[in-house]
Order: sequence, then structure tokens, then C-alpha cells
Amino acid sequence: SSASWPPPPGGTPGASAQEFTECPADQAECVVDFGTFQAPILNALRNTIANDTDRPDDRVYVLQRGGNYYVTDPIVASGFDLRIVGQEAPTDGSPDFGPALIQRVANLDAGTEAPGQMFNVGTGDEDGDTSTSGLIIRNVWLQGETGTGGTATYEPIQIFSTNSYHEFDNVVFDQNDWHHVSFKNGSDGNTIVFRNNVFRNQSGAGQLYIGRGFRIEGSQQDSLIVENNSFFNISSFPFQVDNGATVDYVLFNHNTVVNAGLSLASGNTWKRAYFTNNVFLNGFYQGEGAPIYNQDNREGEFSGFFDIAPLPAGLGLEANRRIVLSNNLYYINEDIRAIHDEFDVRTQPLVSDSTLSYTTVAPYATAANGGPAVVIADNITNVELMLANSPYDDPAVQDSIRQFIAESQVANAAPTPLVFWDPGVPDDPLNINFPRPEDFSYDNDDIESAGTDGLPLGDLNWFEDAKADYLANREDYVTAIEAVTGGTVEEPIATQIVEAEDGATNGNAQVSLVEGDALVFFEGAGFVEWTFEVPSDGTYGLDIQTDLRGSDPRGERVLIDGNNLRTSTDIGELLFCTEAGASALGSGTCPYPLDTNDGLTVYELRADQLIDVDDTADVDDSTFLTLTAGQHTLRIEPVWGYQAFGTIEVVDAGGNVVDTLPVQEATTNSVIEECPEGTAFCPQGFATVVLDAGGSVSVPLTVADGVQSVLPSIVYTSPSGGSGELFLNGSKISDLSFASTTAGQSATLDLGRYNVSPGTVTFEVRSSTGGIELDYLSLSAFEGPGQPVAMEELPEGWALGLSYPNPTSGAATIEFRLATAAEVQLHVYDVLGRRVSTLADGVLASGPHQVRVPAGLASGTYVYRLHTPVGTQARRLTVVR
Repeated sequence: SSASWPPPPGGTPGASAQEFTECPADQAECVVDFGTFQAPILNALRNTIANDTDRPDDRVYVLQRGGNYYVTDPIVASGFDLRIVGQEAPTDGSPDFGPALIQRVANLDAGTEAPGQMFNVGTGDEDGDTSTSGLIIRNVWLQGETGTGGTATYEPIQIFSTNSYHEFDNVVFDQNDWHHVSFKNGSDGNTIVFRNNVFRNQSGAGQLYIGRGFRIEGSQQDSLIVENNSFFNISSFPFQVDNGATVDYVLFNHNTVVNAGLSLASGNTWKRAYFTNNVFLNGFYQGEGAPIYNQDNREGEFSGFFDIAPLPAGLGLEANRRIVLSNNLYYINEDIRAIHDEFDVRTQPLVSDSTLSYTTVAPYATAANGGPAVVIADNITNVELMLANSPYDDPAVQDSIRQFIAESQVANAAPTPLVFWDPGVPDDPLNINFPRPEDFSYDNDDIESAGTDGLPLGDLNWFEDAKADYLANREDYVTAIEAVTGGTVEEPIATQIVEAEDGATNGNAQVSLVEGDALVFFEGAGFVEWTFEVPSDGTYGLDIQTDLRGSDPRGERVLIDGNNLRTSTDIGELLFCTEAGASALGSGTCPYPLDTNDGLTVYELRADQLIDVDDTADVDDSTFLTLTAGQHTLRIEPVWGYQAFGTIEVVDAGGNVVDTLPVQEATTNSVIEECPEGTAFCPQGFATVVLDAGGSVSVPLTVADGVQSVLPSIVYTSPSGGSGELFLNGSKISDLSFASTTAGQSATLDLGRYNVSPGTVTFEVRSSTGGIELDYLSLSAFEGPGQPVAMEELPEGWALGLSYPNPTSGAATIEFRLATAAEVQLHVYDVLGRRVSTLADGVLASGPHQVRVPAGLASGTYVYRLHTPVGTQARRLTVVR
């Protein structure tokens, strides 16, 4: 049986001594004592883990049913797998006070506030390398609200691990302003599983994007499994995979989402992703008002609850994507629609027109293996599903949504309401609502059999018999979902991006740079970096061109030679703000205000603004703009992100400019590059190679051991289209047909997959017609074979012979034969495609010819190519010294 919370009598956090449980070294389970309800032990779990130095590899920390595990300092796991499992409900009829509770509280004895973090997993060693620490949490209640009522914690659980397994099962994620769990930038290659959890009341005040379930940021994860979870009152996104992050495989199956403020996910670069059998009620309840749908960069009228975007370069092949959105129920009730009408807010559909287009346009409509690659089908949008007990129709919740929407229509809005639903909870932050009042079961025969598996849509934890069926047949049910797109295809083991301007240009080809005031825009990951020179030892400053885009204040990481320039103790980074935006800061003031938060302005950073944060012993941070003569690096990384940067000037103590750093000269990663207004085409890296007729560009590729074939893709722009040829190691392997492109847009030309050998190979793109601008080449490597590369053959009577000796340590001889007198050229190229020698150039008589390759070539592989009126042939020469 259940019992009301709290268990009598309640305890007082902060009154107990620092204690821990001594765990047995000869068995896996360690039951962690939490003390008593009258006197809970502060940091009982943290201290037990920290002092368990002889833990076996299969250690499990067992939390007592109904125990209060208070945290005043983060629980750290690095170099070992952390498993925390709460005891299950009693079956003997005794009172059940709920699952073990983990909650942040202030340490009253020490006089410290509640910590920002609960868990820090895989933080790494002294060299900064992340560990392979996994995290498993089951059968617990994670309370975001602190003992004093605060919920403004960004990420209570931060994970930095690589190539690890992480599972959250039967966890209640309750009351946190932002997201409980975050996989941080660099935490690559993980398997992430969320099953049977409840994300409830993730809501807060201050901005439109507050309140989320979990987040994957700036990292490349192996898989994400989200099944049989319930989400409700999520002010923005149920989850995020954004800021440069991607997941190779996503399964979002049998979940119930009630009252989600924005789209299903922040992030839309899905590779293999299956969103099926879910219930979405009041999705995107914020809608989109005029400040958003009137933005200049809008691609369509609606964003949609579910969205797909092009796959960024280097993350895989578009033709290999597999995306399914099917058998979901999506409904927004009439009360929310009426609020949207009142404030001229656009109610969002399940998918936008741009997302639907993926089902009709190649390569998605017909995938390489018989596809289709993207399927959006059998979704239900005309049924209002009444849940047994939820905030779906609660007037108080709808009033708070109405206020949220009303305040969000003001420019630079910071909405104040909290969208919470916890009926009957006493006004005490140490209380939880147990038993939970939500019941997301429903009575609708059609929806109860509408799944791809014939089971009810939504979280099957509300349908006991259906869940048992699902668990017994899960593998078959999931395989059937994946089979809708024809199954999987071979993925490249690596993809290398080569900017065209980094190759070697030949003939009528030249590099074209974007001119003017270009910008880079940060979201939440990536960097921009310059090198610069100062003429003499001294103290310098930076004039930083920036645009806050209305996000005021902002804090970003600005580093000189790796040293962090900081101007604020509020955020510990470089602070960008205006006087108007200072209210969001703890101090309420902006020490060095910008002129505007919307439009280009300049922040004049000087040495006397820097503060010493005292995080590095014997180093005065305020001296980081005192530089020695010579070369230095300047790097900007996002902390809060959502800020643009332009040209930066390095100035001396007198304000004289000693170096100018436009973004066109920077190294960038995972940022949005913005060209000046009026630029016809904005290329990656702010540069292209323009190919006139006969022009070419050659790019080298290092083929690793184990790679058998590569697939080149060319990203280009061409208003009129054109034709050309593709060469591999001097041999022509394909004719090229460049389709015309829409003004300002690029196109991708996917080519064949060709066999290669380990080492360095060279691709050359040659234009026959001209009118082509190459942006970059994407070269995907595979372990499996592709097409054999046949040696070009000249017509009978024409021939290019082998060089001898080959390999050679000095000079070599090359023979060739002409059937008739003709103008020919015989050139030697290095592996970068650069011409290093001309052996023949002009009209030669018919018959055999012999030329000498001069001594003096450096060790390496070369290609010699004979151009004749009837064709071209090439062979290889190796020089060994």
C-alpha cells in the first residue's frame, strides 16, 4: 500500500555528521544507509562512493526505499562505472513512502548553498582525457528543487564519458528549470538509454527555451534509446541533440508527451532515427508569434513539432539516412488553440512543408537499397485523446500557458510563469508528490491498437498487459519499424572534408574569397581561432565586433594563447551585455556595456578590465593581455552561445591597430558562417575555387589501412550548370554533369565509390565548360570494396609506356607513341596535384618518343600524364632516396 508524503516525522537536512557506509569488497551490492527521516546523513551516497576504494568492477550502490539522500557536494565518478539502484516497492503490504530521493540541499552547518550539480561522470584525468565511466540509475526520484525551494540549476547530471553505456530506468526527473541530464561536448561514442522514466514539471522563468528533459550537446553519440517514458509540462523541448551533436541511431518509441512548449527536439540532423507509436498532446504549445515568424531567415511559414534538416558535412551521406515518423498521435486542444488566436500565434503542425519534402525528393524518396529513406505516414492528428488524470485540461496550467504566450510576444521577452502541476503538494520544498497524481492511461479502442505493433500509442507503463507483450516481442517489433525504410546500409568509417581552396589549382582555376564584413554565429558548440602578430613586448587590447542578436547578457570564453580572458565574477567568463540586459545578472549591473544588443557593435576590451579568478595557482589572470613580440593565438568558444562575432582588431596601449583579424582568415568549427548582405553565394570557409573551361583543382586524400574504397562528393554552385571530368591518381574515372543551382544555393554531386589502396591518392576535378564554383569535397572511406579503377586506354597507335626504372633513386625514362603528328603535353604531378615538371609541350611527329624525367625529385609518388587530341592517359612513378 502507498502512504502520503512525507513520512513522519520529517528530518532537518544539515544537522547530521558527515558519514558513509563501508561497502563489502567481496560482493557487488552495497546498501547505502541514509540515516533516519529525523536526521538524514548529508552526502551519505557521495561519501560512500568516494570512500569505496576497494570496489569490485560490478559494484551496485543500493538506495533504501523512501530514503532521503541529500547532496551538498557533487557525486564524482571517473575511471569506474557508477551503478545506483533504488529498492523496489514493498510487496508485503507495508507502507510505501516512495522511491529513494536524491535532492540537492544547502549545508547549514558549513553555510554553503545547494550545489549546482548532483553527478559529474567521466570528468577525465589530469591531462583532460575523458574516461569510459558509465552511469546507471534505476528506481530513484531525482528532485531538482533544493531544500530552500530553488530550481535554477542548469545541469544537475553532467556526463563527459566516451564509449560508455548510460541507462536511466524508472527514474522520476522532477522540477528543474533546465535539463536534468547533459552529455557534454566531447562525450563521444556512448550508448544512452532512457526507459520507464517520468520527466515532470521541467519549467522555469526567464526565457522561451527554459525547461527541457535531457540534452546531448556538441558530441557524436552511438545510440539513443527513449522508450516507454512520460514527459509533461516541459516548457521548451523534451530533449535536445544540438550545437553540432549527432547520434548515429535514435529510437523514440512508445512515449507520452503532454504540454511541450516547443518542438519535440532541439536539433534535427537525424541519421538513423525512428519516432513511432508516441502520443503528443499540446505539442509546441508556445506556438510561434510575430517576433519569430517575421524573422528574415525563415525558410517557411511553420517550424513543425518534428523537423528534419540537411546532414552537415562530415557526418555521413544523405543517401544513407533512414528516418521514420509514423503511427503517432498529435493533437492540440481547443483551449490552447484559442490562446494562440488571441495573441496571433501560429499553431504548429506535426511537420512543416520543408520536412514533408524529404519524402518526395531524391535521394530520400528512393534510397540506394530500394528505400524510401524517409517515411512520414500513418500519423493521427484529428483525435483528442482524454487522459485519465493529467495537466492536459487543468485551467490553472492553461492560465500559466496563456501568460507565458502573452509575455513571449514582447521583443527580447523573459517570460515569468512556471508551468507546474502538482495538486495537493504542501508548500514545502522537501516534500514530493507521492504517490504521483498523473495517470496517462486512456480509453479509446482505436488508439489502443494503433501502434506499428498493434499496441496502444504512448507510454505502455499505463497499460500493463500491453507492456508485457512489448517486452516479450520487442526485438521483432523494433526490427519491423526499421524495415520500413528497407533496413540499414553500409556506413563510411570516416569522412574527410577538404576545402576546395586548400587543393592545388591548375589551368583556368582561381581561389575566390568572400569580401566584406563576414560574421560567425555561435550556438552552443564549436570555436573560431586566429593567429596574429604583435610587433613588440607590451600590453595590448582587443576591439571585438559582435552582435548579441537580442540575447542579453552573453558570456563566452575568449582565450589568448589558451589563457581565459575574464571580466565578470557573475559567470567567470568574458561578459557581453548592455545596461538594459544587466537585470539578468546577479549584480544587476553591466560593468562594460555595449551600445546595443541587436546589431553590430564593438566591445573595446582592455587589460585593466580583466580579473584574476584565482583558479590557477601563482598565475595572475589579469596579465593575459601582456604579450611578447611575435605570434599568438586568439580563440573564442561559446559558453552561453547565441552570439555573432566579426572582425577583431588587436590594438596597442595607445589604441593603434597592430593586426586585423577578419573571420575569413579564421579557423572555424561547428559555427554558422554568415557572409555580408548581397553576397551571391556564401561558401563554407568563405572561399571557393572558380573553374573556368579547362580549369581544375586537385585534392589529396590519405587512405588509412583497412580502407578499400572511397566515395567522393562535390559541393558546388553553378547558375547555368556545366560538365567536367573526375580523375583519380591521374586516371579519368568519371564524366561530371553539374546541374544548375538556385541563386545563392549549393548542390551536392555524389559520385561513384572507387577502390583505393592505403597511402596518398589524389582526386582532380576538371571543368570542361566553365561556370563552376567548388565549395568543398567530401571523401567518405569504407572498409568494403567499390568499383575498380580501370587504367585509361588510348586508341590503337597511341600509347603511354611505363617509366623505368620504377622505383627510381634518380632520373627515369618514359616512352610514348603517337599514331599521327599532334600537339601533346606530358606533365609530372606530385600527390597534391601540383605540376612539378613538363617533359613535352608542343607538336611532335608520329611514332615512338622517349623523354627523361630529370633527377632531383624528392622521395614520393608522382603521376605523369600524357594529353593528346584523342584522349589522356596517366601512370605512376615512385622516387626513393
